[in-house]
Amino acid sequence: MQTLYREKSLLITDEGITIFKYYFPLGQPKKIAWNQVKNIKQEPLTLFTGKLRAWGMELKPYWFNLDWRAAKDQMFVIDSGGFFKAAITPDNVEAVKKVFEEQGKLRPS
Repeated sequence: MQTLYREKSLLITDEGITIFKYYFPLGQPKKIAWNQVKNIKQEPLTLFTGKLRAWGMELKPYWFNLDWRAAKDQMFVIDSGGFFKAAITPDNVEAVKKVFEEQGKLRPS
């Protein structure tokens, strides 16, 4: 397994994406294999799309892991086929965007 990107709340490898502190209330990680990812889109993070959300769901069916994201302004929404979509707010947006593009999963804006 080759690590493509790593930070405190996120691990991206050649096998897939692991989002730490994902499931409420115990904080177990969510693992998504690349073959489960339908597409990933980049969206602005605003007051209406989760900027102040620490954990859980906002108005859209996006589920955020435990992450204090007030200073962040971009998110990636991962569609793995279910109603709820995982939303991540990485520290290094450009590095994660590059990995998603290389995997052929990033949907054009």
